[in-house]
Amino acid sequence: MATALVVSPFIINGLGFNNYGAWLLATSFAGYLEFLDLGFSTAAVRSYSRAIGTNNTGQLRGLFEFLQKHYLRLGVAVIGLGGLLLLGALSFNPGLAVPSVTLMTALLIVLNGIVFSFRARATLLKARLEYGKIIGTGLARLLVFTGVVVWWGEEGVTLWKLIGLQVMLQILEQVAVYFWAGPLVPKASGAEFSKQDRSIFLSFAKDVALSGVTTALRHRIDVQLLGWYVSMASISHYSIGSRLPSLFFDMVNSVFGGHLMAGFTQMVATNDPARVQNALFRMLRLSGVAAVTGGTGICVFGPVFIECWLGTHLAATTPVLQMLTLGAAVTALHYPVISFLGAINAWGTVVRMSVISAALNFICSWILVQQMGTMGVVWGTFGEQLAWSLLLWPVMIAKETDIPLWKYVRVVFFESALPLTLTTVPLCLALRHWMQPDSFLDLALCTSVVGVHAAAACCVLDVETRDLVMRKLGIRK
Repeated sequence: MATALVVSPFIINGLGFNNYGAWLLATSFAGYLEFLDLGFSTAAVRSYSRAIGTNNTGQLRGLFEFLQKHYLRLGVAVIGLGGLLLLGALSFNPGLAVPSVTLMTALLIVLNGIVFSFRARATLLKARLEYGKIIGTGLARLLVFTGVVVWWGEEGVTLWKLIGLQVMLQILEQVAVYFWAGPLVPKASGAEFSKQDRSIFLSFAKDVALSGVTTALRHRIDVQLLGWYVSMASISHYSIGSRLPSLFFDMVNSVFGGHLMAGFTQMVATNDPARVQNALFRMLRLSGVAAVTGGTGICVFGPVFIECWLGTHLAATTPVLQMLTLGAAVTALHYPVISFLGAINAWGTVVRMSVISAALNFICSWILVQQMGTMGVVWGTFGEQLAWSLLLWPVMIAKETDIPLWKYVRVVFFESALPLTLTTVPLCLALRHWMQPDSFLDLALCTSVVGVHAAAACCVLDVETRDLVMRKLGIRK
């Protein structure tokens, strides 16, 4: 998060709004190739975790061999199909037709193909809960990228320097993942991935793939719509306004994301439903703390941060920031449910509903962007996220599990969201009024107070967290 906040002013001011918009357009288009994973990465983590949970080394080796062959072939397919899609897109997206943007996009397509070829090992690291190594390599890449860009300075930043640096660092990261995962690969020859196991794997992967389509309709398509109907500069303004909500959501995902599904899956393999359900409720209470305190803090202090970060001329990004933050917060309330449903293989109905809601989101955004400009795509996304939080997630969890609807609503809204909102909102508004922050130091002091409030809320809401803190303080043995 810190590296992104440090490096962004250098890139935005160095490239200018139009070139920065071109950079975002190229990276957004290349990002669509992630669809070709077809849900295999998440399904791989789940299947690896089940084999680990049952200590089935032979099944683990057979699955690894299957995925290794699949991703090597897919890496080549990504480069070929990505090139064909780029050629087709040139005729209807004028932004991509600019020669420099076309070439940048082509290089990113090749990079995606390389990353895919290493994915069998990356998913094995995740299933083994070796997130320290994954985060370490990713963090090293970000730190080097940030250091080099700062060293260049605003006047030294160009599109081609950025693309070259990104390609080089991504390749080095994949090489590091290859060697990190090496000791975790079972050495003994494993059983062939059976037809029954493959059928279960592919069924789960299909649901994940559809979920990925809905994610793109919610997020990536917004940039394309702005490029088609508004301007390159509007992409830059949208990106700046969405930066803090995106970083907030990434932090929530780092805590309650893929490794949580791996943990749930290993617990499910032990056939102890009560233990799994208690773990889910605990994670929901903690995610409620993250959602309310993080969302409120960004809505109140985010506009001040942008002024300190990039200047007062970007006040128009404030409504984008606040609406997208609210959407991220109401989604974060339920985030552990995503991992939980994946662990119990109950994504089918959820994904089908998600496809419908995402399609409606796209239609609304497409209509509203022509009437409201940038805020049109923001309202389309926020409306869908609000519907999921208030209605669809509670109904889905009641339908797909044995958890009563009233119990889920009580834990998420009445035990977490509501009491936290009643204390966090007044606290943040009071800090904004009394301290009137206008510098990074002032913001750091305000967010420290909010952080202490969040830590206290975790101790109040979660018994295990409270016991851990008391033991660390020596209050309880």
